[in-house]
Amino acid sequence: MKSKYIILVLTSLFCVGCDSFLTYNERSFVEKSDAFAEFSKATQLLSGVYNILPSGFSDVGDAMLESATDNGMCVWNSSSAANTSNIQNFYNGSWSPIIAVDGQWANFYKGIRRANLFLENVNDSIILDEYKWSGDNYQSMKKRWAFYRYEARFLRAFYHFELAKRYGDIPIVDHTLTVDEANNTPRNSFEDVIRWIVSECEDIAPNLPISYTNADITPNLETGRATWGAAMALRSRALLYLASPLHNPSSDPDYSAKWLAAAAAADDVIKSGVYKNALPAWDNVFNNSGTATPWDATANTELILERRQADDHAFEMANTSIGFEGGNTTNCPTQNLVDCYEMQTTGKGILEDGSGYNPANPYVGRDPRLAMTVLYNGATWKTRAMQCYYGGLDASPNAGVSPTGYYLRKGLAQSTVISGANMTNTKHSWMLFRYTEILLNYAEAMNEVYGPNDKGPFTFSATEAVNFVRQRTGVAMPPFPATLSQEEFRAKIHNERRVEFAFEGHRMWDMRRLKEGDLTRTIYGMDIVLDSGVTTYTPQQIRTRIWDDKMYYYPIPQSEIYDTHNVLTQNPGWGN
Repeated sequence: MKSKYIILVLTSLFCVGCDSFLTYNERSFVEKSDAFAEFSKATQLLSGVYNILPSGFSDVGDAMLESATDNGMCVWNSSSAANTSNIQNFYNGSWSPIIAVDGQWANFYKGIRRANLFLENVNDSIILDEYKWSGDNYQSMKKRWAFYRYEARFLRAFYHFELAKRYGDIPIVDHTLTVDEANNTPRNSFEDVIRWIVSECEDIAPNLPISYTNADITPNLETGRATWGAAMALRSRALLYLASPLHNPSSDPDYSAKWLAAAAAADDVIKSGVYKNALPAWDNVFNNSGTATPWDATANTELILERRQADDHAFEMANTSIGFEGGNTTNCPTQNLVDCYEMQTTGKGILEDGSGYNPANPYVGRDPRLAMTVLYNGATWKTRAMQCYYGGLDASPNAGVSPTGYYLRKGLAQSTVISGANMTNTKHSWMLFRYTEILLNYAEAMNEVYGPNDKGPFTFSATEAVNFVRQRTGVAMPPFPATLSQEEFRAKIHNERRVEFAFEGHRMWDMRRLKEGDLTRTIYGMDIVLDSGVTTYTPQQIRTRIWDDKMYYYPIPQSEIYDTHNVLTQNPGWGN
């Protein structure tokens, strides 16, 4: 972990460039006291900490991390293809401590370093003193400034979590490092990292606002900033991961206590009443193609924290079928995912007796979230129906078509024009936290402690919580039966998370924390043939992937281990 960095103050911009985390090498430091002594510059410094927040629209090239799971695949998988994504390295045997995929070690430690520099150097009294006689403007700035330190601490905690979910044990870095510290900082255990994050969130949350839509706080009605809910949501997610099988085997003496803590953390958000599970049209959750902007917390009560994207059409271009002018396909849902969507009338999986599933007409009567997430044969997109049958515009033998028979729907703004002289741009938001996750975190944890129907000392039972998700307007799925056993509920809640959060960046980590990596080995698609007006659907295996249990954690970059003279140790199975 080396920590080369440059701090430049140029036209009020603050930039910290870290090649990695340790082997500290300070190249230049221009007028630090000036950079940290003006309100406008301090605001820009904090923006630099925010700029590290992840966006999952294109994690590895144009590919999403979902395409390294059993939910999806990247169409560009030929080494000779000009637009190949190295997302393939996750499962083709090329991934290693030297060949990184989604190599975020240096990036998130850069964010942590920026946060620490901000926290250690910004001078409250100097910054606010120059505005002391400016009346209402001073009072507004003073209120905003009161949140800045807590926002920076939230971001620092969030980046630690992003590292821990990838690499497991990581160094906790809560201050800028000296040269000696940089070369001698070992890894803390995953549990210690999570407990530090939780402690930070518990201290941060009461000092952050519920929202920034109060003009008395921020005249511009800013959103996209850390709030009470963001800190509490991070606490909930962190404790859920700590309680999960990868980190909490059933033999652990604290097994139930960890699940209980996860349930309590989610319940704290639920009982606050701040958020509502009244989801607007899904277009409005991920982009601004409808009447409400996803950045408007008053219109989108589901929103807790998002990473705003610049107005563009890159996501639409990358994921629209190549059968449309300007489209490039890229991320394709799999049959593995499509099979997870239940039947709407019965609430049963398609393979269950009495489900009502018709394999000759496989997309009729399914959970509405299927159509919100996946474009399948016959679904309407832009100006026509999708032609995913052999010989159709969106299928073989055309080059660059989906190998699975499916295209991505979620997150794409249908109204965005991606070709011709009048291309248009759309606002996009990557959801970092939304309220439905809190309900499903709660349901999963409650089932492990109390079973499906006992609410213990908390607000709802596990069954009640998941049914709020399933029965909201626009989804209207049957409730989970009250007769489910704990094991049956466990399987169904895992499936519920999968269909609810498909292509939102959760599957990569859910399959790891639940130790379900084997599910990624075999990928299925749908072979569709249209002959004499009759369409036949035949599921088929289309890929076999490599999985090894060492992949539950990313390898530590080998350069970091060399640079620290083996103070950092490698994750099991990835070499010395």
